[in-house]
Amino acid sequence: MALLCARIHRLARMITGDRAGRHRQRRLQKAQQLLLELSADVPRTHRAKLDQTLGQLRSAGDLPHVRAAFFNVVAHCHGESAARARLQALDRGLSQ
Repeated sequence: MALLCARIHRLARMITGDRAGRHRQRRLQKAQQLLLELSADVPRTHRAKLDQTLGQLRSAGDLPHVRAAFFNVVAHCHGESAARARLQALDRGLSQ
């Protein structure tokens, strides 16, 4: 009986971990999509670095680095106030 309980607990942890992993993956995909939408009007000459940085988004730990690169590119092209407004829009989109 104890062996069966241990197997059930192990299976439950695997399923829960898998769900959490899928949730994190969906959140990262949502962040990438929002960042692409919010940077659609950035000129192609400035997009290369941003696209490269977006490609490096693999975990939630990478998000601050990507946000900083996004802010820098948008601020360079459209000003700091526009960059701040777009980061706020990103935060609102991720919180939904």
